[in-house]
Amino acid sequence: MAKFEPGHEPIELRESLYQLWKDVNAAFPEGTVNWEGWDHEKLDAKAEKLCRVLGYSNTAELLKAYGYKVEEPLKLDTKSDIDTSELDSILKEFGGFSAENVYLDATEADLRADADKPKPERTDARERDRYAEEIIIEDMEADEDAPARSRKKLPVILACVAVLAVICIVSLILSGKGKNAKEVVPDVPFTESVGTADFEPEIAENEPNLYENSTFYDVEPEPEPTPEQVEDSVSFDDIDSNVLLPEEGSKLATDFDSRSGDTLVYLNVDNVSNQPELVFWGSAIITDGVSDYIQYLKNQDCEIALTKSEQSSPHSGLTVYTTEMKIENNGVSWTVKLDIQDEKYLEYELDMVVPAAN
Repeated sequence: MAKFEPGHEPIELRESLYQLWKDVNAAFPEGTVNWEGWDHEKLDAKAEKLCRVLGYSNTAELLKAYGYKVEEPLKLDTKSDIDTSELDSILKEFGGFSAENVYLDATEADLRADADKPKPERTDARERDRYAEEIIIEDMEADEDAPARSRKKLPVILACVAVLAVICIVSLILSGKGKNAKEVVPDVPFTESVGTADFEPEIAENEPNLYENSTFYDVEPEPEPTPEQVEDSVSFDDIDSNVLLPEEGSKLATDFDSRSGDTLVYLNVDNVSNQPELVFWGSAIITDGVSDYIQYLKNQDCEIALTKSEQSSPHSGLTVYTTEMKIENNGVSWTVKLDIQDEKYLEYELDMVVPAAN
């Protein structure tokens, strides 16, 4: 019997359940599990561990408890389970046979057929020895003719060597002409590595040197602005003071990207820094940074209502989570929409629509 009803598991088990359902949904997006498509190497260990902890007797029972349909494998009857009485009655009408005797007669017939097959004749030992002697004699005669064949090929070999010698001499002559031609080519005003840093412009006599004291080649590209610099460049003064934004330095605040009118955009799509993780918030799945923001709002006595929670799999390997919520503080409300894509790695975008100050 299950120890916990679905949805009331301990928090520490929800991540393991999420990882299992993620793999199952990727393999069976329609929600119907068949054992032929079940990846035993990948899924058995996870499922068996959760069965032991949650109190399910087998994987099928666990899957059914969480809403999946399971196709049971076909069971084939063994010989001992086959009822041959009806078959016996039919056979008796045609000569008094029984199902068991027919099976035995067929087996004996197969054995007799094998016994009647002609056996391969064994070669006499003296015949084998004679055949081996003939092969050895042929090999010895072939070795005696080898010097004569080599003498016939000698003129061809000498001709090939002569052609190669002529080719080598022509190559040496041409390479010598190339060296002489190289000396005529004027020096190019570039150093060994071609680039702007090594460029040496030619300056004619009595011509002003426009490159002198120039810092054009010393200019370095400006570094990309940090999230803190981006946030500092955006003004939030026109937002209602009752709107509580993510705390400065928090994981969600670090992902602030831009502002467009009354919408603040937070996102993380590069899988490089401040990587998000999935956590449960009631029946919804959100990022850990958003979870910290919700806890901060609760500590400030804000009211939070979940208005939408959806999960879909557009194609195998991709899971999309959409969560919407409404937050209210001192009679002032704002909305949050969170879109998460879980494929090769997690990426998300959070749009926060905030009211302006009165």
